[in-house]
Amino acid sequence: MTLAILTALLAGATPAMAKDVTIDISTGKTYYYGDDSSNSDVTGVNATVTGTTDKNVWVYGGDSSSGNVTGNTVMISGGTVSGRVYGGESSDGDATGNTVIISGGTVSGRVFGGNSSRSSATGNKIIIRAGENGETATFGEDTKLYGGYSDFGTARDNALILQGVKNVEVGNVRYFDKYQFLLGDDFNDTDVFLNLTDGIMQGNAEV
Repeated sequence: MTLAILTALLAGATPAMAKDVTIDISTGKTYYYGDDSSNSDVTGVNATVTGTTDKNVWVYGGDSSSGNVTGNTVMISGGTVSGRVYGGESSDGDATGNTVIISGGTVSGRVFGGNSSRSSATGNKIIIRAGENGETATFGEDTKLYGGYSDFGTARDNALILQGVKNVEVGNVRYFDKYQFLLGDDFNDTDVFLNLTDGIMQGNAEV
């Protein structure tokens, strides 16, 4: 039992438990959810994406119409994913601390760490890193990465993290407040870490 769970039990609260799920996008559907709700909060989903599809799909780690989505994660390490990927998405609630981790496969379309239509998108991340055997992901020319996005609310403190990878090529990156480049042992001064084929970084970000 972790300290956090013990503390919650002693306080008379029900601790939030992580929910591990697998999303197979080869089943022919358009929309895939790690967990979703109309009114309740969705928290702590760890969704691993498997399979390949030649159609555009929408993948959500956590999704809620009016509740908050917090601490949800989508992990992509292989296959082909095209369309949209959301670590967490809510129409009326906050999207906070959600993550998309990409360590392999082919990804195209739009990827959001967190998205809220009418409230705040805060502290969300997209992490691009090498896979277990050193493999790296490939991105389509149309791929756009969004840290946190809100149509009518605020988006802040969202980060793009490149961990031990270089020559990452995407269409564009948007709504990130922080960029982190974590170097591997084989990096040198002439390496290019991030190449944008469709524009420049948007916003005032810390690198």
